Amino acid sequence: MSQRGGRQVAVVTGAESGAGHLAAWSLARRGADVLLCSRDADAADALGRRLRREPGAGEVTALAVDPVAPESVHRVASYAADLGAGRVDRLVLHTADDASRAPGQVPCYPGLFALTGALYPLLLRSQDSVVLSVCHPAHRLARTGKSARPGDSGRPVGRADDELLKVLFAAELDRRVRLAGHRVSVVAAYVPGALDVLWSRGRGRWGSRGTLPALERSSAVTRALLAPDLVGGTLYGSRWVPRERVPRPITRGLHRESLARASAMWSDAEALTGLRFLT
Repeated sequence: MSQRGGRQVAVVTGAESGAGHLAAWSLARRGADVLLCSRDADAADALGRRLRREPGAGEVTALAVDPVAPESVHRVASYAADLGAGRVDRLVLHTADDASRAPGQVPCYPGLFALTGALYPLLLRSQDSVVLSVCHPAHRLARTGKSARPGDSGRPVGRADDELLKVLFAAELDRRVRLAGHRVSVVAAYVPGALDVLWSRGRGRWGSRGTLPALERSSAVTRALLAPDLVGGTLYGSRWVPRERVPRPITRGLHRESLARASAMWSDAEALTGLRFLT
């Protein structure tokens, strides 16, 4: 495990809600130094204060920024480099509130690409870095082989299309990392579902002390983050669906038409962001 002063260094996007909140809490309570990236400054500050009170928590920095906006990624990378002394061990890509995107707006893929590219030199300095792409099972409903590519800013981008782009990004990143022979594990995991929340039996709002520990045991996101035998190129699904209890290859179940677009989408993102890595 790559550590700084005995601690991991993590960057968590979309930390203000859902899976991002859960991932940040889970990492911080295990002593990781965490950079919280959130569009909501008040939510980021509140979460930062709460995590600093956790016993054994490392350094927690809250950054109010849209971390997957291509123009913001270098700011995130600069803060991460300062926090981790030039190294990042865990990158959690959770794009919160995707539903707020206006129809026709450029999908999330270029931002995921740009942020990962900006942080990639820091990930390479870790002995066992992990990139976790958080997605939703709705990707199965995307238009087969016709999901919006990053450059298609004039087309409506639905929830299923956006979720498929996240899965395809993880699949293409994993393929390129393997070709390069780098020690970076790329995995994907589904957001906590309704059954996870019900099983947690939390009676307060999201993030209450009773809810998070139970969700941590149930959620695919934390199972991926905390797995002692993590294997790159896998997707962690719901523990409530028998066929998903065991991590499976990210590419399993994806249509060939969609997979064929993965490399083209990477090239589109390079053109849109002006960033090149793993080429």
